[in-house]
Amino acid sequence: KNLPQIVLVTPPVSAARRASLAAAGWEIQQSRCSAVDSSVPVTGRAVGSLSAKTAGRRRAIGFLLTVEAGGVVAYADGRRWEGEDPGALAPDRGPMVVAATPSVADRIAAALQHG
Repeated sequence: KNLPQIVLVTPPVSAARRASLAAAGWEIQQSRCSAVDSSVPVTGRAVGSLSAKTAGRRRAIGFLLTVEAGGVVAYADGRRWEGEDPGALAPDRGPMVVAATPSVADRIAAALQHG
C-alpha cells in the first residue's frame, strides 16, 4: 500500500525536530489525537508519526494495531517497542516513532539525530 509521505507529530514536538523531519523530505502534519498518531500505518493517514516523549497508555492500543498490521513502533534511538506497558516507561525514555516499515522508522529516527 502506498501511504502518503506524511509524518504526524504531536503538539509538543519541537520546531527543531519538525524542521529536521522536513529537511529529510517528510511532509509534517500535526496530530491532536493519540488514537490517530499511534495507528497511522493501519489507517493509511500517514507513513509514520512522532510523539515528543515516551508515549502514555492511551497509545498502547494503537501501537498493538500497528505492530499486528506489520508496522513498527520504536524509540527514537532505534530500539523497537516490544509490547511493554507505555505507562510504565520512564518519561525521559525519549520520543516514540510509529512507522509503516522498519526502514521508515529508521529514516525518521535518523532525521531526529540532526534536530
